[in-house]
Amino acid sequence: WTCGATAVSNTIFARGAYSERASLIPSLFFTLISTCLIYPVLVHWTWGQGWLSAWGAYPDSNGDFRPIFSGSLDSNGLIDGSGAGVVHLAGGCMALMGTIIIGP
Repeated sequence: WTCGATAVSNTIFARGAYSERASLIPSLFFTLISTCLIYPVLVHWTWGQGWLSAWGAYPDSNGDFRPIFSGSLDSNGLIDGSGAGVVHLAGGCMALMGTIIIGP
Protein backbone atom coordinates (compact mmCIF):
# COMPACT_ATOMS: atom_id res chain seq x y z
CA TRP A 1 0.00 0.00 0.00
CA THR A 2 2.77 2.44 0.88
CA CYS A 3 4.58 1.93 -2.43
CA GLY A 4 1.41 2.68 -4.36
CA ALA A 5 0.78 5.78 -2.28
CA THR A 6 4.26 7.16 -2.94
CA ALA A 7 3.93 6.41 -6.65
CA VAL A 8 0.65 8.31 -6.82
CA SER A 9 1.98 11.20 -4.73
CA ASN A 10 4.90 11.46 -7.12
CA THR A 11 2.41 11.94 -9.96
CA ILE A 12 0.41 14.45 -7.93
CA PHE A 13 3.51 16.64 -7.53
CA ALA A 14 4.01 16.67 -11.26
CA ARG A 15 0.35 17.17 -12.19
CA GLY A 16 0.10 20.15 -9.89
CA ALA A 17 2.48 22.05 -12.16
CA TYR A 18 0.23 21.91 -15.21
CA SER A 19 -3.19 20.92 -13.91
CA GLU A 20 -5.06 23.90 -15.35
CA ARG A 21 -3.42 23.63 -18.77
CA ALA A 22 -3.98 19.93 -19.54
CA SER A 23 -7.20 18.10 -20.24
CA LEU A 24 -8.32 14.93 -18.47
CA ILE A 25 -7.24 12.25 -20.96
CA PRO A 26 -3.59 13.40 -21.29
CA SER A 27 -3.41 13.80 -17.51
CA LEU A 28 -4.63 10.24 -16.98
CA PHE A 29 -2.18 8.98 -19.61
CA PHE A 30 0.65 10.80 -17.83
CA THR A 31 -0.45 9.31 -14.50
CA LEU A 32 -0.45 5.81 -15.96
CA ILE A 33 2.97 6.17 -17.61
CA SER A 34 4.64 7.75 -14.60
CA THR A 35 3.13 5.36 -12.04
CA CYS A 36 3.68 2.16 -14.03
CA LEU A 37 6.90 2.83 -15.94
CA ILE A 38 9.00 5.77 -14.74
CA TYR A 39 8.61 5.67 -10.96
CA PRO A 40 9.24 1.91 -10.46
CA VAL A 41 12.52 2.15 -12.40
CA LEU A 42 13.71 5.07 -10.29
CA VAL A 43 12.72 3.28 -7.10
CA HIS A 44 14.63 0.16 -8.10
CA TRP A 45 17.72 2.18 -8.97
CA THR A 46 17.68 3.86 -5.56
CA TRP A 47 16.01 1.57 -3.03
CA GLY A 48 16.63 -1.84 -4.57
CA GLN A 49 19.94 -3.25 -5.65
CA GLY A 50 20.19 -0.80 -8.50
CA TRP A 51 23.19 1.19 -9.62
CA LEU A 52 22.39 4.18 -7.37
CA SER A 53 21.84 2.15 -4.21
CA ALA A 54 24.42 2.42 -1.47
CA TRP A 55 23.42 -0.89 0.10
CA GLY A 56 24.47 -3.56 -2.33
CA ALA A 57 24.39 -2.54 -5.93
CA TYR A 58 27.29 -4.65 -7.18
CA PRO A 59 28.10 -8.28 -6.40
CA ASP A 60 31.55 -9.28 -5.22
CA SER A 61 33.58 -12.25 -6.52
CA ASN A 62 31.40 -14.70 -4.53
CA GLY A 63 28.20 -13.33 -6.05
CA ASP A 64 27.09 -11.69 -2.80
CA PHE A 65 25.91 -8.11 -3.00
CA ARG A 66 28.32 -5.85 -1.17
CA PRO A 67 27.54 -2.38 0.17
CA ILE A 68 29.04 0.48 -1.77
CA PHE A 69 28.73 2.79 1.21
CA SER A 70 31.56 2.11 3.63
CA GLY A 71 31.80 5.43 5.48
CA SER A 72 35.06 6.44 3.87
CA LEU A 73 35.90 9.02 1.23
CA ASP A 74 35.93 6.25 -1.38
CA SER A 75 32.23 5.53 -0.82
CA ASN A 76 29.61 6.17 -3.43
CA GLY A 77 25.95 5.44 -3.66
CA LEU A 78 22.77 7.25 -2.74
CA ILE A 79 21.30 7.10 0.74
CA ASP A 80 17.73 8.29 0.47
CA GLY A 81 16.33 9.45 3.79
CA SER A 82 12.80 8.07 4.11
CA GLY A 83 12.23 8.16 0.35
CA ALA A 84 12.04 11.91 0.00
CA GLY A 85 14.76 12.10 -2.64
CA VAL A 86 13.17 9.71 -5.09
CA VAL A 87 9.63 10.98 -4.69
CA HIS A 88 10.31 14.71 -4.80
CA LEU A 89 13.12 14.72 -7.33
CA ALA A 90 11.21 12.49 -9.75
CA GLY A 91 8.03 14.54 -9.26
CA GLY A 92 9.91 17.79 -9.83
CA CYS A 93 11.63 16.53 -12.97
CA MET A 94 8.34 15.21 -14.36
CA ALA A 95 6.67 18.52 -13.56
CA LEU A 96 9.41 20.37 -15.42
CA MET A 97 9.12 18.11 -18.44
CA GLY A 98 5.33 18.32 -18.42
CA THR A 99 5.37 22.10 -18.41
CA ILE A 100 7.98 22.18 -21.18
CA ILE A 101 5.87 19.85 -23.32
CA ILE A 102 2.59 21.69 -22.69
CA GLY A 103 4.08 25.16 -22.90
CA PRO A 104 2.66 28.43 -21.62
